[in-house]
Amino acid sequence: MPPTHVLKAVEMLGVVIPLLLYLQWKHPYLLLVPLAALSITSLLEADAIVVKEFREGKVRYTLGLYNFRESRKANENVLIIGTPGKGKTNVMDLLISKYYDRFIVFNFKRGDLHLKLDAEIIDVSEYGPFDRESFVEAFMLTFQPRIIGEVVSRYAGLLMELVNRSEDWVTLLRNLDEAIRKEKDRINKTTLMSLKEKINLLLPRGTGEIPISDRVVYDFSSLNDYQKCFFAEILLRKLREMSDIAIAIDEAYNIFRRTEHHYSAAEDIIRGGRMRNVAFIVATQSILDMPAPLISQFDTIYVFSVAGPDLERLRSMGVPEALIRSLSNYECIEMRSGYRVLRFKRFRGKPRERKVVRKELASVSYDGRGFNINDCRLELRDAGDLMELIFWDGPRVERCYVKRMEDIRETKIWRIIESKFSNPEEVMRRIREVRRGIDYRSEIIEALIEHGILSGSSIARIIANKHGLSEDSAKFACITYLRRMVERGEIMRNELIDEFGRRTVYYELPSASESRFHDLIIERIEVMCRKLGLKAERANDVDLIVNNVIGIEVETGKKSRKPPERSNYDEVIVVVPNEEVRRRYEGSMTLNELYAKLRGADKWVRGSVQAYIEGKKDINWMIAVIEKSGLRGEVLRREIEAMREMDEEKVRRIEEECRRRNLI
Repeated sequence: MPPTHVLKAVEMLGVVIPLLLYLQWKHPYLLLVPLAALSITSLLEADAIVVKEFREGKVRYTLGLYNFRESRKANENVLIIGTPGKGKTNVMDLLISKYYDRFIVFNFKRGDLHLKLDAEIIDVSEYGPFDRESFVEAFMLTFQPRIIGEVVSRYAGLLMELVNRSEDWVTLLRNLDEAIRKEKDRINKTTLMSLKEKINLLLPRGTGEIPISDRVVYDFSSLNDYQKCFFAEILLRKLREMSDIAIAIDEAYNIFRRTEHHYSAAEDIIRGGRMRNVAFIVATQSILDMPAPLISQFDTIYVFSVAGPDLERLRSMGVPEALIRSLSNYECIEMRSGYRVLRFKRFRGKPRERKVVRKELASVSYDGRGFNINDCRLELRDAGDLMELIFWDGPRVERCYVKRMEDIRETKIWRIIESKFSNPEEVMRRIREVRRGIDYRSEIIEALIEHGILSGSSIARIIANKHGLSEDSAKFACITYLRRMVERGEIMRNELIDEFGRRTVYYELPSASESRFHDLIIERIEVMCRKLGLKAERANDVDLIVNNVIGIEVETGKKSRKPPERSNYDEVIVVVPNEEVRRRYEGSMTLNELYAKLRGADKWVRGSVQAYIEGKKDINWMIAVIEKSGLRGEVLRREIEAMREMDEEKVRRIEEECRRRNLI
């Protein structure tokens, strides 16, 4: 649409010239020209057309023009309500672009229409403000902890103490870890651990304060839901003293949150806005997202189609339900002036110019402390649980923090590298090559200290995730280091055959090798019994009692003595991790053999062998039963041997057939 001053000039010419011609020739039709000019300019200047109104208890069609500033208002605060896709953002951007030279827009959706406003776009994810004054308030509003009584004061009190002692996010995490380690009080320790979990959800990718501007769209769309609320609240508290400006917030649920003791800074800005000439424009999918006392602060309310609780709420406010139900797409009710239905113009926005930047070919070298990338420099430093990245591009310095190597791709620094260099993947490849200089021995010991006992794959996965490597490459390196550490006696190697016959190698430190591996096998047996519907309980004289009649004793092979006899059970089964240990304990079973026995497989096998010996079934049927039973190895051999007295010749044939099929 042409600018307002151009329309006024056209309107003036369209009126003055026909009047002069009328005075010259006195032709009455010339008077129609200024009337047409006035009508056309009024139509072009209008924000919307009026298509319906509620009159005499009915919805009636009409036609008229509407301007936002057509009547005197107590304030210019605007509330826009409606379900997604109905035109809320269009109305917001239309009003902002037409009536305000200075404005701030909070954008929470990726690729939204706000990004087409003629304004600076600031990606909030590139910054990481740490504001001591606002931190606790923003945190409590973000998470709205459902805690009562004494714990509420502890939650805010502990956080405030930590924030006041911290300079930035890294020192906050460091102080939090130290506080958790030193805390003796159980409730305080639990609260601190909960705080750490939530603060990790807020950790920014960028660093530095968010710049304040007066014609800007702050883009929060790259942040997670917790970060959106937290950093929006931090920013709002910096805007409380601004004047002569419009502040627009789309998706109000990200901002207007309340707890018993906390509320958003946006409420203060709205209440005091008229005094400082601040217009607050809010769009929300539900009127229930807005605190009820605030609704009276909006002198203009536009309602698009709604349903459910919102329909009930608006009906209680006097909005005719028939008028709401009559709304089509892009139609809204203007509540404060007689319930007219408006259809706003479409906001076109300003197309963004694409700058063509010539990129350099990156040449990467490492000098022992950092990476030289042409004229730029990148350094990676450990910062507790995080990795600090510092990037120099001439006088420009950028910092950010990441947990893993792969997270570098989400940072502002990576976006700079991608914009400057034509081969950014070469930069990443070179960084990975250098970072692979990992002390695997220390990493393995650290993982075993933390977890107690781990398989080789689990150790490799932990190291890969920590250093941003592929799991396959970490596994290849781990195999070599694990073998060397076992040979030196630094760690213990334990092989376990599970209930399905799969072999897994576990590693642990020598100081914990007996208890950890022993407990692991007991836990596997407990899980196995639950699957089979059997009752398994821990006991004093044996490790487990199954169905109150079978005792189970687990032997890992670390002891030289044999397990003592137990006479108070129908049967005591010794369970061992693998065949090598089984040879040392006569009559023992591995997990897969125990699983077959508990399933009753030994009875199936005994019955099938007996049926074959008595001539009731042939050998192929008997072998099929044995294969289906899952019984194998020494346990199967013992069951067959027990039937030898019935018919030695047939038992010998059974043994030959089982050996041929690798069953024994």
